[in-house]
Amino acid sequence: MKAEINIKDKTLPYCAVFLGWSADPTITKHIAAGNINTIFVYDYSDDNSDNVIELFNKIEGKLIVAAWSMGVWAYSCYIRQFLTYKPYKEIALMGTPYGIDKQYGISPETFKATVKHFSKENYTLFLKRAEIPNTPSRSMENIRKELNFLWERKDIKPDIKTISFDFAVCGKHDKIFPPAAQRIFWESMSVRYIETDGGHYPFYNLKKWEHLDYENFISV
Repeated sequence: MKAEINIKDKTLPYCAVFLGWSADPTITKHIAAGNINTIFVYDYSDDNSDNVIELFNKIEGKLIVAAWSMGVWAYSCYIRQFLTYKPYKEIALMGTPYGIDKQYGISPETFKATVKHFSKENYTLFLKRAEIPNTPSRSMENIRKELNFLWERKDIKPDIKTISFDFAVCGKHDKIFPPAAQRIFWESMSVRYIETDGGHYPFYNLKKWEHLDYENFISV
């Protein structure tokens, strides 16, 4: 698990963005930080999350967490339950804490097929289906390693008592993470969720990370 940290002023709030499979900060390069510190967490190709947990537990200011796609699972399983406090705000975007799951996530059959047929050509198709605007700056070998890591840990689920998202966003036309699975999960948790007319990528209309909040998605 990697973290890219951009600190302007330790007295400012922090926005931690947990990206999805194969992503890196390149895919959000069109978004300015604004008056906020940013932390991008990505590349879930190993179990080493201690550095991120330690970093979060040392933050003295306001922390906003935005977890996207498989990043919702990674944050819920590897980070949230080990924090010594509840972040100021936790937002789930186009994903659930169950990640790969028959009822509440990407079906195991679909994910297994992605692993089996992974190639540069199929990955390009994935980026198109996910509507990701910028190609990540990662090697195919590294992306495949992460894919296998996620598949091998498909049965790892978070402690349900530590799930404390303030709201979730689901794209009606999401071709990667089934909208129905998202809806069923968030309703079962009584978490407020918004359904947008968008797809899997949630950041098209966001100009600055400091503006990431409920109101950004109401009219999308």
